[in-house]
Amino acid sequence: MRHLRSTWRALAAPLALTLIAITVPTSASASFPGEPGPIAFQSTRAGGLSVWLVEPDGGGLRQFTPGGGGDRKPRALQYAPSISPNGRHLAYVGAETRNGKTWSNLFVKGINARALNDPGKAVLRRPTSRRIESVAFDGSGRRLVFSAVPSGGGDFELFIVRTDGGGLKQLTRNDIQDIEPTVSRGGTIVFAQLQESGSPVQALFGRSNLALIRPGGGAARPLTHGPNEDRDPDFAPSGTRVLYEHYSRSGSGAGRIDELVLRSLRSRTIFNGSRQETSFDDPHSPAFSPSGGDLVFDRTVRDDLGQIVNPTLFVLAGNAPQVILDSNGEYDTDPNWGPKPRG
Repeated sequence: MRHLRSTWRALAAPLALTLIAITVPTSASASFPGEPGPIAFQSTRAGGLSVWLVEPDGGGLRQFTPGGGGDRKPRALQYAPSISPNGRHLAYVGAETRNGKTWSNLFVKGINARALNDPGKAVLRRPTSRRIESVAFDGSGRRLVFSAVPSGGGDFELFIVRTDGGGLKQLTRNDIQDIEPTVSRGGTIVFAQLQESGSPVQALFGRSNLALIRPGGGAARPLTHGPNEDRDPDFAPSGTRVLYEHYSRSGSGAGRIDELVLRSLRSRTIFNGSRQETSFDDPHSPAFSPSGGDLVFDRTVRDDLGQIVNPTLFVLAGNAPQVILDSNGEYDTDPNWGPKPRG
């Protein structure tokens, strides 16, 4: 998910007072090949944000991390879930506020673990007071790519680190926000570059394009161009295509889900949202299934009376999206679809 930026778009008013101390953008991850397994997502069901799992048919819903408690200002958040290539582990970002200061780290936890209060293994050798935006497994399952503010400050940049905490390396250095990385099984990284100026807290929305870097680093290669908002990419299991959400900054501004073929840079629309004067239907945070055919996304709908239907998870199989989860008045967003555990 991936990666509460899409959630902010939907619930800026309801949650602004609750989450204002800890701004959490959306997540991005990747879909690795295999038999479709559970879908991980972030949710407000346990206060603040926590990670949950559900089966593709909507069954087997279970809480994976503890959330932030029932306070008006949550003390802890867990977000941006990413399932490993073998389906056996889940990485996420954990943030905790102590004595008015927020500390963040990356965590890797066995996907079959049932103890909510066991966070799993902390990855970074020291928690950071700088914000971590999102995290994604690479194709080996032994490294994590994540977006964070460098220790010296500035905007969001991309980093890579082994799951044992070693080999930490900064991948990008520029004056724009590099966020929402997704990594192919071959190690190629696609991410969003937010072109708006301002601190990470202020620059949540605005003109953004997708870019690509190779495993060895080097200059980023632009994939999309123009004044619109292209966000939250997700690699297909084949590593040849990327899903992403697109918002036009002209016309109706309706959101849609597009697919980009990396070799030709040709795109096509998979699912269209809609916007009217008093209503909208916006899809967010698309993710491929491990089979590469279906996809999952969250979706926010406001009716003509101004009533917002909370983000709900949908699976698109064929032409018609099917609801797989009732939000029950909460916000279920930024899904990542993993393979069934193997190996």
